[in-house]
Amino acid sequence: MSAETQSTSDAVDCDPASTISSSFASCADDAKISTLSITSGEGAVIYVKVEYKIDSGSYTTIAGGANLTVASFATDTSLTVSVSEGSTITWRITDSFTDGVYTNMSAETQSTSDEVSCVVVEQTTTTTSTVLTTTTTTTTTTTTTTTTTTTIPEEPPNVFLPVIFNQRDCQEGGGANYGMSMNNRRSNVSAVFKVKIFVNNRKVTENTYSIPAGSSVSITTISGVPEGARYKARITTTDALGSNKSVGKFKKKTNC
Repeated sequence: MSAETQSTSDAVDCDPASTISSSFASCADDAKISTLSITSGEGAVIYVKVEYKIDSGSYTTIAGGANLTVASFATDTSLTVSVSEGSTITWRITDSFTDGVYTNMSAETQSTSDEVSCVVVEQTTTTTSTVLTTTTTTTTTTTTTTTTTTTIPEEPPNVFLPVIFNQRDCQEGGGANYGMSMNNRRSNVSAVFKVKIFVNNRKVTENTYSIPAGSSVSITTISGVPEGARYKARITTTDALGSNKSVGKFKKKTNC
């Protein structure tokens, strides 16, 4: 009798879809507060371990970030770190579908931030005026010097809090169309999204989208994904100034 062998299955993927970004607040006491934004792309609760390092130091688990719970399709901005003048911060997360279990899960590391700078530049302007007073016998020259100090106010801080929502539209008879909503309404700088789409681990499209501050855009990433195929989106997000960068992913089996 002949043996029948089924084709090898797709690789098992238990890593949740999530996106991270961070932003700095205004200077206070020669430091800035860095806020981490974690957005879930899953339809169920995910659990996240959050770490950070200052400059080239070792990663430290942040207080409250040993096992952070993020609700379905929600964004968490509860974790902050104060970064001193001249230092940088690097955030790293490990996410899981299982409460408190992060073994064999892959970590996602955000690009290192710019150095914190809280220097205020002062300009000093000196104005000199001359008054001549003349009598019939004596000429007196009086010189008055006025010094004006102008402090240049610090520009408002950049706020960069983009949110991405992935969407699946099942079709009659099986298969699906996929898309995403790119929301940049909470930011005051433009966002640039580089989106790579894979079907069954083969890249099929790659596009870049620029979303102005205060606006949002919905797109279709791919149509007609066959029933049973595995869809994956890899999203790299940067602000228009290049000071913030995050990498996220969304994976879904087309099982309509």
